[in-house]
Amino acid sequence: MTTKAKKLVNTKGLSVKDWLEWRRRGIGGSDASAIAGLNKWKGSLNVYIEKVEPSEESEISEAAEWGIRQEPIVRDKFKDNHPELQVKQSYIMWQSVEYPFMIANVDGLVFHPQKGWGVLEIKTSHEWRLGEWSEEEIPEDYLIQCQHYLSVLNLNFCYFAVLIGGNKYKEFYVERDDELIASLIELEKDFWMNHVLALNPPEPDGSKGSGEFLDILYPANGMKKKKRLRSYQRKHYIW
Repeated sequence: MTTKAKKLVNTKGLSVKDWLEWRRRGIGGSDASAIAGLNKWKGSLNVYIEKVEPSEESEISEAAEWGIRQEPIVRDKFKDNHPELQVKQSYIMWQSVEYPFMIANVDGLVFHPQKGWGVLEIKTSHEWRLGEWSEEEIPEDYLIQCQHYLSVLNLNFCYFAVLIGGNKYKEFYVERDDELIASLIELEKDFWMNHVLALNPPEPDGSKGSGEFLDILYPANGMKKKKRLRSYQRKHYIW
């Protein structure tokens, strides 16, 4: 795969503690959505603490563990649906050459015969989040995560393979959005330079980033820019 990203470390076999230590070297996809104020699970202050303080964690959450355990099943379903694509699991933590503070751990990489390489993200989601995965929309935090990855790897598209509630399967196709990426880079750069490196904790509410990104995601006319996302495939169910 041709990319401008640097291979930071091979994550296969890394302990959770070591993996977290490598993540302290930059801003990852889930960090990006938190900095933008669009992550339901953590805010910019959480990200700051993770980056400036050595991690004492040695275990992952139960939800994360089951997500990892189900990932091969979801990947196999995606492969079955797309024999035209080459699908590879990724064991690399990538680092942007142009913006070294941006890093990426992607679930996989896909090769499309006409479009070249893209990102594969595998998600397992609670049933109560089903409404956020409509036919034309994905949760905002995942959209930000996707664009962050596309920026780091200098790629143009991303597939989402999603298992919801253990038995509902959906797929989505997202194209690169340079406007969103440009804003994201500036936000991450500001956070890294003026907070992490400066040891200056951000405001805990994360509202600074969320306003700018909501303006991009939801233009003044009240209509979401549908061009950012189109549903690649209708719902599929695993019984």
